[in-house]
Amino acid sequence: MKAATQHLADTLPAAPYPGLRPFEMREWSIFFGRERMTDEVIELLGRQRVVVVHGSSGSGKSSLIRAGVLPRLARQHLRHRVPWRTCAIRPSGGPLWNLAAALAGLEGSPDRIEQVDEIRRAFDRRGVVLPKVVAELAAPAGQHVCILIDQFEEIFRYARESGREEVDLLIELLKGLLGNDEGDARVHVIITMRSEFLGDCARFAGLAEAINRAQYLLPPIDRDSLVRAIRRPAELYGGHVSEALAERLIADAGRDQDELPLIQHGLMVLWRKRRAEGASTRLDLEQFDAGIGLAGILSDHADAVTESVAPASAPEREVSVERLFRALITQGSLQRLRPLGPQHAPSRSMTAHDECEWKP
Repeated sequence: MKAATQHLADTLPAAPYPGLRPFEMREWSIFFGRERMTDEVIELLGRQRVVVVHGSSGSGKSSLIRAGVLPRLARQHLRHRVPWRTCAIRPSGGPLWNLAAALAGLEGSPDRIEQVDEIRRAFDRRGVVLPKVVAELAAPAGQHVCILIDQFEEIFRYARESGREEVDLLIELLKGLLGNDEGDARVHVIITMRSEFLGDCARFAGLAEAINRAQYLLPPIDRDSLVRAIRRPAELYGGHVSEALAERLIADAGRDQDELPLIQHGLMVLWRKRRAEGASTRLDLEQFDAGIGLAGILSDHADAVTESVAPASAPEREVSVERLFRALITQGSLQRLRPLGPQHAPSRSMTAHDECEWKP
């Protein structure tokens, strides 16, 4: 695992729209529409050591931090020598080992098992505090460090499957940051978490109180910002998305908080199609099939992906597809798009289970 600062590139990504998955840090240059929220989170970081960004699944929490906040801090370090270093982890698989590897990666050594192991063992010391570990074993003097713990709700599954000891240690490290406003304030932590897991925090001593002092509920993106997020990325690639198409996509998606990933996926499909045809990357209503709408575009793409991994002629196709999508989904809500009738309903592969959603 590498420090997030090392992934900050000035070159554009391969395409302007990532689709359903969250933005990555390397895609900061095509991340639009969340500028105000980026400013608000950074302002909170200036006042406190821990910020918990929560919202519904698909609302853009990970993208905001990975492509908005962390790159802003990293650019301050690279261009203006403001002493910020950034790194990101997810808890699954071992939260403290992942954290140790990320901290080792701050100086480009994520694969040095000896250093990672030394940092990991330091977490077990009595009375340990995260800033001291960072200062002694990870970042040079004078550096400010921002750690993203993405999809924090994974710790609850880890605690169920592997025991609470490691999760309790991680929580003590976080509580130590929140409980002491004096001394070394170089280390900051941003946590992203789905709002429906806030109640689970009460199962761990002191965690609910800590979360209450640090939370930032991600607001929905306003219409002007949504249009900007739709149109601006294409312009960076010499393309164009007409205002009429942007308005139509917004209307098709409805006004759910997680509409932007659906729109971006539709734009990704339209963009790829135009490039494959060797045509101009000008996207407007002429390239948009109003008969099937955004729901039809997503459904057709899901059918194409299904066909590529499990052709209709393959034996046990339905069983294979069901197993595949069981591995890709979590409980939630699927029907985000305005119904268009049975002929253009989402494909069977995407509706095998009610109340499910994509989880990249």
